[in-house]
Amino acid sequence: MQRILLLFLFCLPVLSFSQETVEVVKKFNGSSQISEVENVLKSNPSIKQGFYISFYKISDEAFKKNEKIPLEDRPNIQSTGYFKSNLKDSTWTEYYNYLYKTNGDSISRIKETGNYKHGKKIGIWIEFFNTADGMVMRKYNYTTHSLVGKPIPYIHVGVNYPPHALDSAIQGTVEIKYHVNKECIVDSILVVKGVGGGCTKICIQRINEYWESIKGALQKYYRQNSPCDKDKSIIQQFNFKMN
Repeated sequence: MQRILLLFLFCLPVLSFSQETVEVVKKFNGSSQISEVENVLKSNPSIKQGFYISFYKISDEAFKKNEKIPLEDRPNIQSTGYFKSNLKDSTWTEYYNYLYKTNGDSISRIKETGNYKHGKKIGIWIEFFNTADGMVMRKYNYTTHSLVGKPIPYIHVGVNYPPHALDSAIQGTVEIKYHVNKECIVDSILVVKGVGGGCTKICIQRINEYWESIKGALQKYYRQNSPCDKDKSIIQQFNFKMN
């Protein structure tokens, strides 16, 4: 009897953790747009358990254009993460509204990303925020409540899905290698792997536009005549993916 009881107690946490869940899709009032997708316990739908994703509401026109894109890749994501017994757990990522812009250029879609435990932030989180000198990235340790290093300029080139490629169901990965000199000028571009439908073209265009737009912000940050701290070669992949 004692052996059976011990075996039951050993298996209980496993049974609790692997309880069956069901997916619940919620929509904005009076709209066909998805606002949230959450997983809840089948035995108690009031308890969130598992993957969660939420969205910003966008125009109906933009929503129709994005319908073919997988939920986790849509540009209007608000947050993604996991719940455990109704508390935030594991990795969470919060996003800015994709329409949010600064200096006429798109900024980091990610607002902050890190881990939760029992509903509280723990460990090192990476955060992105706007300043008078442009978008910066910082690391903050929520366990020790202290900054990790200094905030640095955020550098990332983002692109939108070309309408023709989206309408024609063209997808794939564009890989580009390019060099940026100390004046923040892109002086060479090599297409390692291209995709049709205007995907490769828009990537090259955005690379040039982006580096031109951030020269001023970088110059203020490094406080020197050369806006970029050093020459750099960058390899970046741009993923165009549909359902």
